[in-house]
Amino acid sequence: MKTEMSATDALLTRRSVRNFLNEPVSEEEPKAILRAGMFAPSAHNRRTWEFITVTKRAVLNELSVMSRYWGMLKEAPLCIVTCGYSLGILPKDEEFLVQNSAAATENMLLMAHSLGLGAVWLGICRERPYYESVKELLKIPADVRVVSLMAVGRPKGELPERAKPLERFEAQKWHRECY
Repeated sequence: MKTEMSATDALLTRRSVRNFLNEPVSEEEPKAILRAGMFAPSAHNRRTWEFITVTKRAVLNELSVMSRYWGMLKEAPLCIVTCGYSLGILPKDEEFLVQNSAAATENMLLMAHSLGLGAVWLGICRERPYYESVKELLKIPADVRVVSLMAVGRPKGELPERAKPLERFEAQKWHRECY
């Protein structure tokens, strides 16, 4: 595994990777990525997330054709599916589970990058026709919501240089005191 990088370096150099080498990830790498996800903040410390790691090529291939945006899963050696469940205690539990899962997904993207792996966040919405197919394929219970998928692997080829961090800062999107 790659040596650690600073949080600032991870935040400012992470990028979406969609092309992967035909190499498996180690046994330790998914555990480190999931651990980072489980260190994410969550509303009321409810930790309403669960994760599925998929490495079977047949399942990755099946997932890759469910959405036109998921083609990279044909090359990726790992897919991490982030799910959330509502504890049903608080009125906003459903909304919180999405926020909790999104925070966990971002932590995992950063950890994958810091390990020298490439990853890309793959969105999924309950309104899409393939949503129930994903749940069925992965045997996800009815009361558990799929929030995101993440393709992970060793990047193929050199990535083009990313825009400089200061060039990505958009001052017009910063409002002070009110909109």
